[in-house]
Amino acid sequence: MTDGELAEAVAATVATVLGFPAAMAPSARVTDASAAAVAVARQYLYGPELDPVTLVPAGPDVIAGLASLAVRIYHDPASPGGVVGGDAYTGAALPEDLLAHVHHYLDPYRTSFGFA
Repeated sequence: MTDGELAEAVAATVATVLGFPAAMAPSARVTDASAAAVAVARQYLYGPELDPVTLVPAGPDVIAGLASLAVRIYHDPASPGGVVGGDAYTGAALPEDLLAHVHHYLDPYRTSFGFA
């Protein structure tokens, strides 16, 4: 399954999770979030040298993890600092790691080098 096909499958799942009608095609925001989730997973699994030939796994666990990640990306604000709800300075807003709650879906497929 190519990255584009995987992103389409994830987008369909995300649209269902977000409550969009099944007959309606996923919006551009949903498909963009799904494509971003696949790109983040590719880098997490294979490192910074992104080999377009190597396919991202497409099992049900990976689809579930990518859908969760895409929903997070969909809901995150566009501002890198997040939404600030007041005038008081509360320190620098540090966004949480995108994969903090979904890495366990991808860890079994992650490549590693070294000795076991």
